[in-house]
Amino acid sequence: MRILEPSPKGWMLVLKKNKLNCRGLLKQWKPLMNSNLKCNSLLGLMMLLVTLPAHSQETRKITGDSSSWDIANNQMKYFGNAVLTFQNLTLKGDQLIAMRDPQSKRETIIVNGQPASFEDTNQAQQLSTNLQALNIEYQSETILASQNVHIKQVNERQETIDIKGDKLSWKQSTDFSLSVSGSPLEVAIMQADKSSISAKANQLIYNKQSELFELIGDVIVNSERETLRAEKVIYNMKTRILQVPKSDKRQVEIIQSKANK
Repeated sequence: MRILEPSPKGWMLVLKKNKLNCRGLLKQWKPLMNSNLKCNSLLGLMMLLVTLPAHSQETRKITGDSSSWDIANNQMKYFGNAVLTFQNLTLKGDQLIAMRDPQSKRETIIVNGQPASFEDTNQAQQLSTNLQALNIEYQSETILASQNVHIKQVNERQETIDIKGDKLSWKQSTDFSLSVSGSPLEVAIMQADKSSISAKANQLIYNKQSELFELIGDVIVNSERETLRAEKVIYNMKTRILQVPKSDKRQVEIIQSKANK
């Protein structure tokens, strides 16, 4: 059974082969707790604090230089070189907070750092994603990030997507729905044959299943010989077809440069 024990460096999660002595544990933590807290409540709270998203049934681990247990707010905090690993996911930062809402049972992991990072290596889909930002929040299959956001993904065809922006919302479902905003945001796409396309916009929406990019707001797209300006651009990464829908705000503008001799 996993329990939390105090140590000189903070609270640590350890394994106990024998049965948990509730009375002894209550006595040991009495200065930190309300005396009316019953043993079953303590056990429930302990399991709540060490439980991570329910869809993961594999081994989960959190480490840090020190930690604190906020009993009143159902939070476990880790400070200094905080690392969380489970399944194919790894979160790192200067501070990590694990919490669970007692009513909705919703679990949330918040990581802050200079930068904090989130790495997802999906071997089944041959997909590798690395996210960095000052603030990252993981909740079930939704990731939110803010400030100096940088996400890089390599897909099964060894194509690279590199995006930088201010805010990110990422749903880790089968369609891999990604939304990024910036002022402006920047995106660079490297195809398997090493040809590339780069762009700037105010908002980006990407769907992994359809492989469609939507760039919205003051869009500038640069390829090897052309520069395109429009209000909205849709790019199909699989077919490499770029479309510009009609806009009431502006006409599409394309500038071609001369080929180098």
